[in-house]
Amino acid sequence: MKKLITFLFLLQCTLFAKASTNVPAGNVSGATWTLAGSPYLVGGNITISSLNIQPGVEVIMQGFYQIKVNGILRAVGTQAAPIVFKIHDTTGWHNDIIQSGGWRGVYFNEYNGVDSSLLSYCIFKDVKHGVNFPMNDNAALFIFFRSLKVSHCEYVHCQSTANQSVGNILVGSLKPGQVFELEYCNIHANQTRVAAFKFDTYLGGSLKVHDNRFHHNMQGGTVFTIYSEMLFENNEVDSNSNGAVGMGTIRVDGGHNMLRGNKIHHNVNQRLAAIACTMGKTTIEKNLICNNQMLDGNCGLTDGGGAIHISHNNNGTFDSTEYIIRDNVIANNYANYFGAGIYIYSCKAWIYNNHFIKNKSTSDGAAIHSFNNLTQLYIQNNIFYGNESSFYGVKKDIRISEGVFYTFENNWIDYPFYEMIEATNIVRNGDTTSNVIAASPLLVNPTLVCGHTDNALFADFKLTQTSACINAGKTQNISPSATDFYGNQRISGPKIDIGAHEYFSAGTEGINDLVQAFPITVYPNPAKDKLKMDFEKFDTYTINLYNLTGTIVCSKFFVGKSEVLNISALPAGNYILTAENKASEKVIRKISIY
Repeated sequence: MKKLITFLFLLQCTLFAKASTNVPAGNVSGATWTLAGSPYLVGGNITISSLNIQPGVEVIMQGFYQIKVNGILRAVGTQAAPIVFKIHDTTGWHNDIIQSGGWRGVYFNEYNGVDSSLLSYCIFKDVKHGVNFPMNDNAALFIFFRSLKVSHCEYVHCQSTANQSVGNILVGSLKPGQVFELEYCNIHANQTRVAAFKFDTYLGGSLKVHDNRFHHNMQGGTVFTIYSEMLFENNEVDSNSNGAVGMGTIRVDGGHNMLRGNKIHHNVNQRLAAIACTMGKTTIEKNLICNNQMLDGNCGLTDGGGAIHISHNNNGTFDSTEYIIRDNVIANNYANYFGAGIYIYSCKAWIYNNHFIKNKSTSDGAAIHSFNNLTQLYIQNNIFYGNESSFYGVKKDIRISEGVFYTFENNWIDYPFYEMIEATNIVRNGDTTSNVIAASPLLVNPTLVCGHTDNALFADFKLTQTSACINAGKTQNISPSATDFYGNQRISGPKIDIGAHEYFSAGTEGINDLVQAFPITVYPNPAKDKLKMDFEKFDTYTINLYNLTGTIVCSKFFVGKSEVLNISALPAGNYILTAENKASEKVIRKISIY
């Protein structure tokens, strides 16, 4: 019996050895790599003209080699049988000045044909830069001027840390009309000099980065985009450690970007915040940004922030930089400097309907800190609760030291306005008597301890039914989204609530007129095919109709006293209509379509 078992074992080993396929250096064209031929042992740099890789295949690099895709690569695994790319021996991987222990990754070169390339359910590991090899196109994934979707993939145990390296794990550039989409991927336990994910769209193109998790990446930042057109949505970015001076966990420089619905928590940075933005126009909405730390107390004026850092590059036109920060829960962040909640330098910012809860700075401005005499701020409908500084305690948690003007209206605050805010050399726009001053905003189950040690992931920041924040906000000067942080209809009572949560009570009647900045009649309501609007005054008007995800589904600009919207193509449901005149006064209505 023992001899039979030994024979069967040797036979199995022999069959496995015969199943492997050697792939020499050179071109691969018209090939399919099958599970029967796996593992594929790559013995040199290969260039792909066309290749399909089937589920369950292992691609094992035999040295410091690269896969360059000049044509089409389809590596489509399954959840049960992913495709694995790795090195045969990781000895030496940690040493980035030698080539051993890693390989050079996959490089997608520019391609002008019909491109069906796809990476799905693949695992990429053991990639490294390798200083002694004269290439800067090394990365686990490098995209050069082409569209690509990467879905359900894992990038782990890759590094690019040496000064000569591009310093990234996933990196690329796009051109007009091209789209790079990263979805449902797991990017973790990598070491970088710059960032785990770095893209630019200088020339055009767009990025869709959604439903991924970036975690436990080390040394450099995690996400870095330059002049991008990016949707960054429903990602979890957590537990990353960044020692780079000029990087945040997520750094967005220029372009037009939307950061929405993400969980960004428990990240550690050296001098910048968890989200750091310079230049461009970026909207940050409906994110949970909590328990992040900024450690270096010797920052300069353009560093700082625990949760969010927004600033402007003074080499550009000032009006090119604007930020909208709305419907976020910003809780329990720490900054060993100013602005644990938001640090602001030389930019325009609309900050409304956010929760600032239990953030802590060593210096003042624990919730918001603003520098520079060009800064323009609109701060409205926010909850500021329990933010502390080591020097000033719970007071002085907002510091606006310079600027052109600021608005501070309809916010919930712990103490009277003059006690909690320090503002110099600034013109105040509007009154401050509309702020709600109370001992507690009466949230359901908020964090109790100020700073990063009390985990906000397990808190409940909704309003209770007796909160003074209910119906205490206003919509003038802002553009509220259709839903709040929790996905509730944004306005469920006669006025908007203060904070990121709109209190919703079953049976609350739909409202007709939320804000009557100027007389308007909207009819019929409910409507089916057409929606008519009559105004008292002849003026210039901008009309927007939003669905409950916050997307504009109908828009119109006109001059006159009446207008008609064709809504026949819209599905039945509830919508929010905004009408804004030339003076930026706004009326908001709830509209039903049947």
